[in-house]
Amino acid sequence: MNLNGIVTACYERAFRIVLFVSDLIDSPGLSAAGELDAQQRGYALVQQNRDICPLRLDSGLGGLSPDARESVLELSRRFTELGRQKFRKAQQDGEVRRQLAVEDFLFIAATPPAWPAKPLPPASPARQTQIANFVRLGLAPLRHS
Repeated sequence: MNLNGIVTACYERAFRIVLFVSDLIDSPGLSAAGELDAQQRGYALVQQNRDICPLRLDSGLGGLSPDARESVLELSRRFTELGRQKFRKAQQDGEVRRQLAVEDFLFIAATPPAWPAKPLPPASPARQTQIANFVRLGLAPLRHS
């Protein structure tokens, strides 16, 4: 497999992981804002797990062939649309400020899971939870009018 194929496979794996987390969050019957909150926490926990830690979503993108880059961007668009739908539902339900534009939220929400340094030093489950809570609480002000 060439470098292009390796990077593409890493991106596909990363999106499988984040979409899996999204699917898990959809099932417990949380509110839309609760789902957004749980997703951020879940992504932060996944980033800290050395066994499954996905590729950061901006790594190596510029080095891909046009076809491979388009494939990755299509996965990104799919994931972004899921976030857009959840955010709009949270706004409709009055859980998130209506004044906040969905595109601004998506820009803000995309970065916190990438905040933890990689590779992280080994951390206890309690410490991993603290880091994940720190990341997700970065979005908490968006929920207040």
